[in-house]
Amino acid sequence: METLLKPTAGQLIENAAQTVNQTLKGVKERMVKSAKIAFTILLKRL
Repeated sequence: METLLKPTAGQLIENAAQTVNQTLKGVKERMVKSAKIAFTILLKRL
């Protein structure tokens, strides 16, 4: 029973880690985009 549960738990952890990484990647990309927009607005005002 334990040997059957271990791989599935590992897979769940791996899937969760991949999901978190993808989410963080998306958030980072959005932050970079919004930062670039903010910088261009600031530069135009100077």
